[in-house]
Amino acid sequence: MQRTLWQEPKGTAALVWAATRNDKDLADLLLRAGVEVKAANEFGATALYAASEHTDPAMVQKLLAAGADPNMALPSGETPLMVAANHGNLETVRALLAGGADPNAKETNGGHTAVMFALSQKQSVIIDELVKHGADANQASQTGFTPLMFAAQQGDADSARILIKAGAKANEAQPKTGLTALMIACAEAKAQTVDVLLDAGGRCQYPGSEWLCGVAPGCARFRLWNQSARKGHDFGNREVLAEAWCQSQSAHRTGQATRRR
Repeated sequence: MQRTLWQEPKGTAALVWAATRNDKDLADLLLRAGVEVKAANEFGATALYAASEHTDPAMVQKLLAAGADPNMALPSGETPLMVAANHGNLETVRALLAGGADPNAKETNGGHTAVMFALSQKQSVIIDELVKHGADANQASQTGFTPLMFAAQQGDADSARILIKAGAKANEAQPKTGLTALMIACAEAKAQTVDVLLDAGGRCQYPGSEWLCGVAPGCARFRLWNQSARKGHDFGNREVLAEAWCQSQSAHRTGQATRRR
């Protein structure tokens, strides 16, 4: 008979509460009393999921030793490893990986992985740990956004370097839009990340002027790219890109000053 979320085993809420509070003594007491360590509360959260928010890995290690499942996720597919990665809890991430957590698991809403959760907070140390334990540097979300694209969007140059070293493809394009990581970094004005991507052979594979103009109507730098692309300029060339960037920023500032008047 399938158990519904609100029919949780006795003591589950208390164990989740103990994990949330990082109360190791209470957790010990409940585990000795036979509380089911793998059980989830009415929200679908296990004690291990709650414990993963802490920088101290002791509770996670205790629960894993008692038989907790490191890959048991919320109904949304969010795993304990994703939580720890998002919070930048390095030792907790290490404990979960050592306990068998899958670094390539995806949550169900957007197909995001632990790597992407870490990238959302620019947790480059966590990215490094995840790829060392088998995280796929090219595993994309449901929309085809790769980890390197997330790094470009965030302007996380350190994570971009780590991902590239781990085999991330610098010129992978998002299927529907044709966006590459370099194009994203340029659009977000993330200069250091642009430099990292250029060093890795990244190119602005222009997908069509209509698309760029539609994304940011009135934006001076997009208009410049549109005009330059029509003239056949090579945006994989660092000098051309740098010149275009300087001109676009000058035009953008002039436009802002004019509007303020």
